[in-house]
Amino acid sequence: MPHTAVDPVVLASSIVRRLQTVVSREVEPGTFAVLTVGSLTAGAKANIIPDSAELLLNIRT
Repeated sequence: MPHTAVDPVVLASSIVRRLQTVVSREVEPGTFAVLTVGSLTAGAKANIIPDSAELLLNIRT
């Protein structure tokens, strides 16, 4: 049933929001760090909850 499913798109978007604050909130000022979410892929149809989501990240320190 759709109302009991865990939507990986919602979960992935929450993870992206949190990752976007890692450098600004967790890394000391003056320390070089870059965290980029370059891709979020999930599903192939607009009206079907996908089974999974994939995030592609790049971290440089």
